Amino acid sequence: MTKIQADYENKVKDNTRSADKLTEKIERLNDMREKTCGFMNTSPAVTLIREAKQREEDVMKLADDCGGKTGACAVDTAEVDTAPITLRFPTRMEFSRVLVATSRCYSVLIVPNGNVWTGCQFTLDFYYANSDDQRSFRSVRDVVDMAVDGDSVFVMADRYDETHLMQFDWRKEKYLKSVKVFHKGESSSVMAAHDGTVALTRDDRRLIELVSAQTGEVHCVHPPLRVGIDGLCYAADNSLLISDAEGNELMQYDLEKQQVMWRRNTFNAARISVNSDGLIYVCTRTKRQVYVLSPNGILY
Repeated sequence: MTKIQADYENKVKDNTRSADKLTEKIERLNDMREKTCGFMNTSPAVTLIREAKQREEDVMKLADDCGGKTGACAVDTAEVDTAPITLRFPTRMEFSRVLVATSRCYSVLIVPNGNVWTGCQFTLDFYYANSDDQRSFRSVRDVVDMAVDGDSVFVMADRYDETHLMQFDWRKEKYLKSVKVFHKGESSSVMAAHDGTVALTRDDRRLIELVSAQTGEVHCVHPPLRVGIDGLCYAADNSLLISDAEGNELMQYDLEKQQVMWRRNTFNAARISVNSDGLIYVCTRTKRQVYVLSPNGILY
C-alpha cells in the first residue's frame, strides 16, 4: 500500500507541475494577446492600413451604387487647398481595339482629339479615334518619346543620323519644324513639354535641358539626384516633377528658383502624369498600383 500511495502522490505532483506549466503558458498567451491587440489599436501603420481598406470598400460600394458607371470620391484637402477636389475614375475598363504598328513601337501618345500617335522604328504613325484609317510620317527613325503642349506635339526622333526635336500640329497632323538637339550616338531618355518649352534628359545624365521651341535656345538645370532621371512631367505651376532611374525618389523642382519644393522616397516611382486639376499620378515599378497625390505631394 505504501508503494501504491507513493506512486499516486508522484503522479499527482507530476500532474500539478503540468497544470502549473499549462497555466503559465495560458497567462503568457493572454499577455501576448493583450499586447497584440494594443498594438493593433494604437499602431499608426495599422491605422493607415485600416483606413486604406475602408476607403477601398467605400469606393467599391460607391461603384456598385452607380451601377458600374463613373464613380466620384470627394476628398477633403483642407490641409493643402481651400476646397475639396473630386477624383473621377472609371470603375470598369473595357477592351476597345488593337492597333498594329508598322514597325517596332517605342512610344505611344493620345492627343486631345482622341487620335493615337505611335512612334516607331521607321515611321511616326497616326491612328484615328473614329475610324480604322491610318497614315504615316516617314521622314523619321526611332521615335523615342512624344509630348503634347497646347496645339503642338513635340517628337524626339532620329533624322539624318542625328537626334532632332520635331514640332507637329496635332489638329492637322502637320509637320512644322525641327531643331537638332543631340549629335550622333546621343539620345534622350524622357521628355516633357509646357508653354513652348521642352524639358529633356540626355541618356543617363542627371541634368535636364530646357529647349525653347521658338528659338532653339537651350538652358540646363541640375536637380539634386544621385542617379539619372526616369520620369519627367510638368506640374500645373510650370515646375517639374521628377523621378530617378532607381525609383528611390520623387520630387517637385522649381525651375525658376532651381530648388526642390518637396520630395518623397516611399512610392518606388517610375513614370508620372498630371491631370487638368493638378493631381499627380505616379506609376510604381514593383506594385500594380498607381498613387494619386495632391499638387503639394500629399498622398490621397
